[in-house]
Amino acid sequence: MKMKKITALLCALILLATSLVSCGNNEDVPKGMVAAYIEGEPFKLYVPEEMTPNTDSGISSAYANVPNRMMVSARYYTPSEETTLELYLNDCAKGYAESLDSFDLVSTTATVLSGVNAYRMEYTAKMFDIPYTCTQTVAFNKGDIVSLNMYIPTES
Repeated sequence: MKMKKITALLCALILLATSLVSCGNNEDVPKGMVAAYIEGEPFKLYVPEEMTPNTDSGISSAYANVPNRMMVSARYYTPSEETTLELYLNDCAKGYAESLDSFDLVSTTATVLSGVNAYRMEYTAKMFDIPYTCTQTVAFNKGDIVSLNMYIPTES
């Protein structure tokens, strides 16, 4: 049950981040949230106050320990050549298969976020010797790709 609540919370975060892609310079942080984004990105990622923003790596992200580390991140990517969201996720999956322990692609499906066509990839992998269930959702924004990622420790 706890995992369902966490998943619902993270889905709400993804919808919030997606809807904020074109927010401009409004600096009002929603009540109960903290900013977890890199200055200069064309979006703003807000997460619940219980999460810890983690932008030191140059990626808009945050984490929470519940009881293991749950993570959420957002990235903005400018493709060097014309691509589709499905091809982009396929390339990501190939990279994950080479770099993550126990990578297993669960599904790749078309979806819609805030009225924008998107693609969602679900996979499992081990990170920090902990099994995770991961979701990566991507959408186009003005020809660039916004990637929203969730990493939730898999219940054992």
